[in-house]
Amino acid sequence: MAARAAGFETRSPFAVAGYARFFKSWLRWPSLAARLQILYLGRPLMSPAVIFQQLVRQTRRFVRAYKKLHDNVARDVNAAIKVVAARPAIGERKKGDLAELLVYKFHSQNQLYLLSYSIDEAVYLVYLEAIGSHENFYRDLKHS
Repeated sequence: MAARAAGFETRSPFAVAGYARFFKSWLRWPSLAARLQILYLGRPLMSPAVIFQQLVRQTRRFVRAYKKLHDNVARDVNAAIKVVAARPAIGERKKGDLAELLVYKFHSQNQLYLLSYSIDEAVYLVYLEAIGSHENFYRDLKHS
């Protein structure tokens, strides 16, 4: 008899009775790698929360700026972070002194906000560097 990990079926997830539950959770997984682990292994290697924590890290500068945002702007920032976590190459690569940064632009409350981040491709991490409106954004990034 094959040993089973707690909470996981040894058969394919499509063969179990809870197909609808599996399909709903499939849509919530943040990365394609996690989906492929389920298809080929029949079970995930990590929970979705752990995978998401490995993808995105925040710098102290970002956290300080994020705390000062209003709730409705913070919701839009959270949506932008999810977009960046899903597709890290979506941002625009900067030139010159800020060549290591990418910037994702989005609108909130009829104002343009910029989310700057860097990517560590060796361990597939996204580092959130700064958030703010366009006014003096790049100047402040150069000084820090």
